[in-house]
Amino acid sequence: MHEESDKLTLGEVCLAKTIARFTLARSLHLKEKSEASIKRLKYHLTDYEDEEALRLLKPDEPNHNIKIHRMVNHLVSSALRKRGATVIIVKVNASAYLGWLRKNDMPNNAANRALYISTAPYCGAIQQDKGF
Repeated sequence: MHEESDKLTLGEVCLAKTIARFTLARSLHLKEKSEASIKRLKYHLTDYEDEEALRLLKPDEPNHNIKIHRMVNHLVSSALRKRGATVIIVKVNASAYLGWLRKNDMPNNAANRALYISTAPYCGAIQQDKGF
């Protein structure tokens, strides 16, 4: 059972839907891809462990809270799966990510977060979850 605080406001739902549409349009160019190429697509979605991890790892999105983030993941993964894509939810542990940055002497930025998310499941740095 969800707590009252787990529910999204109407504004948060609208924001999540807008972000999800933008994510699909920008990242995947679905109108330009054939059905066959979408079915071969493996798309990684990030699931941050908690609000603190989200704030630490995505400081450039102050209006994006963990509830909105998870709703966006749900909307995007549902849309992709309906089109036949494989969606992999990558659970991010903030301390493992920060350790990876230190080990590789890299700053916390959007490019390095994307690199971590796209490569970490294959090198065993973080766990994958097949469903959302």
